[in-house]
Amino acid sequence: MSAETTGLTRQGLCDLFDIPFTDEQLDAVTTPHAPAVVIAGAGSGKTALMSARVVWLVSHGTVTPDQVLGLTFTNKAAVELSTRVRKALRLLHGPDDPAADGEPTISTYHAYAAALLREYGLWAGYEPAAQLLTDAQRVQLAESVVRRAPGPFPALRLRLTTLTERLITLDGELNEHLVDLPALMAHDTALIEELDALEVLGGKLTADPAKARDTARARLELAPLVVEFRRAKAARERVDFGDQMAAAALLSETVAEVSRGERERFATVLLDEYQDTSMAQQRLLVALFGAGHPVMAVGDPFQSIYGWRGASVRNILTFDRDFADRHPAPIYALGQNNRSGGHILSAANIIAEPLRGRFPEVAKLRPQQIKADSGDVIVSGLGKVHAGSNDYGIIGERLS
Repeated sequence: MSAETTGLTRQGLCDLFDIPFTDEQLDAVTTPHAPAVVIAGAGSGKTALMSARVVWLVSHGTVTPDQVLGLTFTNKAAVELSTRVRKALRLLHGPDDPAADGEPTISTYHAYAAALLREYGLWAGYEPAAQLLTDAQRVQLAESVVRRAPGPFPALRLRLTTLTERLITLDGELNEHLVDLPALMAHDTALIEELDALEVLGGKLTADPAKARDTARARLELAPLVVEFRRAKAARERVDFGDQMAAAALLSETVAEVSRGERERFATVLLDEYQDTSMAQQRLLVALFGAGHPVMAVGDPFQSIYGWRGASVRNILTFDRDFADRHPAPIYALGQNNRSGGHILSAANIIAEPLRGRFPEVAKLRPQQIKADSGDVIVSGLGKVHAGSNDYGIIGERLS
């Protein structure tokens, strides 16, 4: 099929992929070329959906393949998405069609940030030649900073290895949340003073305020080490992933040419696993592609796994406002799980029910019709759980 035709129909898309897409999937794939967010439940076919979205836009002449940017978290996921998209485009055009020559850009979020710094970094005085630290090198450098520190650290009282880990963690969290170190120190100092005053007036603090004060004191002791760690990285022209993402976000927010150049290059943007983006990543993407640029974010708040490194599930919940221009972006919810049987999904829905109050946008999972009465649920201590019994509730109670 040539891209010069009138474009694929919804049924034509199913035929091309040899996938019986659901109506809810097709609604998301064929949505107008504008910001949109897809809440894709577990096993609902989000990679196929993103691939189909690209093919739909290309077949209708809305974009060319080289105007597509796709971002995800891991190299493995980037390869999988890239392979699916390229295979589908070859099916769409045929091997000899010149329109098939363009290549989408599909990358990890961090690799994209590094590419931005290489291309635009000099606008903001960033040195593109800085080399990326390996995990081992970062630990070694942080440990050398800790060893040279005069101390003492009465609020920390930690072994060398633990203190090194805390230093790396605080440095990374500051980057992922784009928090200025002096601002954090001022906040912690004020918090300590306020809690000290309350203790004088009202007696010994209860557990939570006392813990908050201890945490603030520990951060204040770590702050000078963060300063030295960052100086050590700069002196060696080394950066880590957090440094790159923070620098790229600030660059995109302060240099208008970055957003202008990327919008001209990429007519459509796909963001995978958006529930696991950090505040730095969110600010980078909003600075580049906010205010109505055609961006489709795909993710599931129930599957957020990177909170420990600064991810904010809030990002996918506010996408419809963050990226829209005058009107909120549409939200599409995918609920059909294509992997599991109905019994398994019934149990999964009960277990996930406490989350549903926080994330009502997530649809309950349902099976394909042919799998409605299949799947065994086996629980340690209970054995095989039977559909329709009270055992599903017991599973939820046990896990909670």
